[in-house]
Amino acid sequence: MSRPPHPAVGSRIELGKHIGTIRYIGPVAGYAGRWYGVEWDEPCRGKHDGSKDGVRYFTCTAPGTPASFVKETAPTLSLGTTFLDALEKKYLDVSESDQVETVVLGSSGGAIVVEAPRLSKVRRRLARLEDLKVVSLDGVSSPGENSEIESKSLKIQSLDLSKSLLATWDDVLRIVAQLPRLTSLSLDDNRLASPGFLGTVNDHRSLQELTLNNCHIPIHEIWTLSSVFPGLRHLEVAQNHLTSLDAPLGSCVFRQLESLNVASNEIADWATVARTIRILDTLQRLVVADNLINVIPSPAASEESAASTSLRHLSLQSNRIHSWTSIDALAACYPDLVGLNVQDNAFLDDPATRGCARQLLLARFAKLSSLNNSPIANSERKDSELFYLAFIAKAVPPQDRPKQPRWLALCAQYGAPDEVQAAPALNNLNSRLIELYVKPLSTVPTTRSDELGPGTSTIKVLPSMNLKTLRAKVLKSLNLRPPRTASVRLWAILHAKTGWVAGEMDLGGDGGKEIDFWGLENGSGRQGAMENDEIESVLYVCREVMVYRVPPRTSNAGYRAEGWGDLSAYIWKGRMRIIESEKCTIRLEDASSVDCFCAGDWARLPMVCPCVGTSGEVFAQCPYDVTGTSVEPVLDSSRYFVLRVEDAGRKAYIGIGFAERSDAFDFNVALQDYTKRQKALLNPETNDPSTPSPHLPAVKKDFSLKQGQTLGSISIPGGSSAPPKKKPASGGLLGSGSGIPLLPPPPPSSRKT
Repeated sequence: MSRPPHPAVGSRIELGKHIGTIRYIGPVAGYAGRWYGVEWDEPCRGKHDGSKDGVRYFTCTAPGTPASFVKETAPTLSLGTTFLDALEKKYLDVSESDQVETVVLGSSGGAIVVEAPRLSKVRRRLARLEDLKVVSLDGVSSPGENSEIESKSLKIQSLDLSKSLLATWDDVLRIVAQLPRLTSLSLDDNRLASPGFLGTVNDHRSLQELTLNNCHIPIHEIWTLSSVFPGLRHLEVAQNHLTSLDAPLGSCVFRQLESLNVASNEIADWATVARTIRILDTLQRLVVADNLINVIPSPAASEESAASTSLRHLSLQSNRIHSWTSIDALAACYPDLVGLNVQDNAFLDDPATRGCARQLLLARFAKLSSLNNSPIANSERKDSELFYLAFIAKAVPPQDRPKQPRWLALCAQYGAPDEVQAAPALNNLNSRLIELYVKPLSTVPTTRSDELGPGTSTIKVLPSMNLKTLRAKVLKSLNLRPPRTASVRLWAILHAKTGWVAGEMDLGGDGGKEIDFWGLENGSGRQGAMENDEIESVLYVCREVMVYRVPPRTSNAGYRAEGWGDLSAYIWKGRMRIIESEKCTIRLEDASSVDCFCAGDWARLPMVCPCVGTSGEVFAQCPYDVTGTSVEPVLDSSRYFVLRVEDAGRKAYIGIGFAERSDAFDFNVALQDYTKRQKALLNPETNDPSTPSPHLPAVKKDFSLKQGQTLGSISIPGGSSAPPKKKPASGGLLGSGSGIPLLPPPPPSSRKT
């Protein structure tokens, strides 16, 4: 078989993984031997622009420094091979061997190895070049001798010669001419010499698909190819630094082209795109993504923007379109589009339409079935068109509405906006919430002035919430928990023509009526009055505590958590709350049986339900006594305590544990604050805010010697001279005694209770 000729200026070479074009062959001043001056396809590979040490040897076609010199004897230098050599090297195994070979079964992961005798014969029988239909080759630099490929009667239908070493279109066409069944050809990342002679060669009508991405081919050469490949249906010319798509005067055009991809070029003028669409009357799909287009003029402002009868799919993704007027012009020029992609354009960031851009886009094109690569359902189309009518009616003056895309057609279909029964709003729960002011009162309100002032809170609720649910929401926001015997009455303060008026909301058993029945809007006042003055305040809440069995105490030294056995084997887990009413009670409540007051709209969003965290069934409760021992800390940890629980006069002791040290600290602080307030009420004349809770460690007194004091000898009759034994330090609520190791925290909440 023939070999590629010796390289000449314009030949392609490969060095390692880098490919370039020879621009100079000869000596270099100051260096021995013959050198190739190479312009690399990747500019970052080069070191200069064709000149060295002040001497210019060649000129590069690309700007910057994409060139360097390579010695002709470089060990990794490759000048390529012929088409048949590359084909046989990749697809034909000509080695012969009678040895028994082994084959590893791929599905076994290397565990099963079987013997395969006469495997080489099987390879020879299957390695038939004439049966290949899809071929991809590397390193091809020449078609070989005349008719060398044709003699093999190849049936190749799809050929990929991307990143090859072919230098001219003549070499490409000599290969294509010998493959009569070829329908798809990929020439990406090649640098082919200008095909000025193509008008004299025979056409290749069988070729239907051609890709020339990143080939640095100018637009006039692209149009010249239409005379060589008149049967082309799909053409890709992305990443070619194109600034225009205009065909030269008198040139042929692609008469059967259905798909054109000009993505990642430098096209800024929409007019050149519109002219191309008009010339290619069979074009159905056009990709102009990642270009520089910023304005699409309306048909009235540009004679070039003529409507197309064939274009159905258009991609303008990642351009610079900044105004909705360009989209209106697009809808007027190409109303029959069924696929549109306009992602990553500036107009989508308009604050006025950012949340509803998809609806406004969809409604402008009557036949769209795909928008931004997402299919469009019939229900989405109807909702979007109704929303579009309402949006235009609100944002556009009446005299200008008929100029909006599809305004008249949609009004004829659905009726004018004032006749539309319900234009769909965005499915945004937050936009439907109203804000109310709430405040607890002990007397019936009379004016709005009673609503304002200390104790006023703000809540956000849905207009569809009924009065019963609202009552629970108000009590929760005010941190109130009335007993079951108390009656809570709701009053609303509303604005009337005569001023602010107050009225009771739940007369006649109206607890099931919704908020909007009462005409409440943002800023309305809501107040609650209880006939029973006994209310409950929540001093502390811990979402997770563990309960343990406590063995009887054998001494007065105190409790130790290490004596409770395995601390991961708790008997119950739930929530703790400290409730203050007439008395203070520590309640342990079952968190798995929470009463939820919410229904309707809130029930659809359980993660933000306002009743999450409300109390469940009471497991046990401990009446807290500021002077007694209802709460005792253990001696060996700051996270564990012993509670004295009561039920119908019966008493028992249980142990509790906190998973986090911070929870135990907050528990201490809550009890300490309550203790201080109660002692201040009992002894107002001797109120000392620094007096701690009796179950906290006592403040140490200062027995140190002052300046000038001395310590004399003290004789105690019957005393012993031996030092007294140290007693275990008593742990307090805020920490354990000195020298006693801390126990680990309770186990995580993975165990089910």
